[in-house]
Amino acid sequence: MKILRQEWGFEGMVMSDWDSMKAAREDCMKAATGDVLKAMGAQCDLICPGRPDQIQALKTALETGAVSRDDMKRCASRVLRMIRTNTVLESR
Repeated sequence: MKILRQEWGFEGMVMSDWDSMKAAREDCMKAATGDVLKAMGAQCDLICPGRPDQIQALKTALETGAVSRDDMKRCASRVLRMIRTNTVLESR
């Protein structure tokens, strides 16, 4: 995300491709558990679909200090900013 965030200055929300965190890099048809901690560290704000194992991994990482509360707040604030600024449902 260095290019996206630092070089291009993108400040918006980044989310994983739907369930892409489950595919192994070397073989996209081979099931694997994606590393949600690496994704968060790379500033991926929303991991889809948010399976129970992914949620538990983030909870455990927060409890052990592997992920900081500030990292979680950063991700949450970008998601909330995207929701707040979305005008799709406004009447014309």
